[in-house]
Amino acid sequence: MIKSIRFPIAVVLAMGLLTLGGFLLSTTKATWYFVEWAKIRTPNPSFGRNTLFWEQRNFEQAGSPDAKTKVVIVGSSQPNQGFSLNWLEMACQDIRFEKNCLAGFGPMQYPFLNNRISERRPQIVVCHLSEFDFFREDAVPIERLRWAATLSGTKTVFQTLTAYQAWKNRGALGDLAFSSVIPYWRHRDHFRRTLFGYWWNKSESPKVDSDQPTPLAVSSTLDEAIFFLKKNIGRKELVEANFASFHCFAQQLKQQHVKLIVVEGQVHPNARRVYDTEHLQQETRMRLKAMATELEFVFFETNQMPTFTPADFADAYHLNDDGRRKLSDFLAEHLKMENN
Repeated sequence: MIKSIRFPIAVVLAMGLLTLGGFLLSTTKATWYFVEWAKIRTPNPSFGRNTLFWEQRNFEQAGSPDAKTKVVIVGSSQPNQGFSLNWLEMACQDIRFEKNCLAGFGPMQYPFLNNRISERRPQIVVCHLSEFDFFREDAVPIERLRWAATLSGTKTVFQTLTAYQAWKNRGALGDLAFSSVIPYWRHRDHFRRTLFGYWWNKSESPKVDSDQPTPLAVSSTLDEAIFFLKKNIGRKELVEANFASFHCFAQQLKQQHVKLIVVEGQVHPNARRVYDTEHLQQETRMRLKAMATELEFVFFETNQMPTFTPADFADAYHLNDDGRRKLSDFLAEHLKMENN
């Protein structure tokens, strides 16, 4: 005789409440309230706080909302500080501009955010990429990916890895897959911080000076940045996975009939000498050119762009006002020709 399996009512109710809560947390309004709740309890500045502005789609914008053309700049703190929306707006008054940028944004992040970027309905997407983006990962950067995890993005990352790499990163892939379907896990750091760190003082409460989005990361000194580059930039294990991830993103944009423009990223000339002996810049340029030919997007390499000197940089990775003006004017001229 087969005995029936009985679940305690408390367990059934708990599972039901968790399922209902997860569903509600996936809705737009609930997400907005959760972000408002978490924002004031998250250290400022921090990567976690910056992701919360992504959750609310609280992006920097310029230009008329009625413009027929919308340009979305996507990437890390380098394009965020490399392009000035004020200068772009003045130069291209018939275009709407928006920045979807996040510090630490790497190539594997792009497939996870494709749907979020597509919902902004851009006609043109602009990216800023260099060897600094592709040659720095030995493991799947789970802490940078979890907050935006999706099943399709996790599948894409898995497909870019070799069998050995997938096995080595099986924990990260499992984490991403779980995060894709369980919102509590995806936002676990914020739940931990809001429920424990804030209310029960398990950690120091964050000091928040403003409700405005915080500026993205800037290196303290050139010497510190050079030390980081020596340690972290090189022929890492996931170089191929990084290029394959961006290839998937570019292919998705092509299928959606969104024009992609990629400009070769710039770093301080003194910083680039640290790792250029491996010809990483030249390899990145050739691979992006080949990708651009295959997928029919626009790629501007260094010799097609303005010359950036040490005087144009705020630190090793980011342009200052002078460099920002050069890069913004360059993009504006190309966009004006496209619109004519």
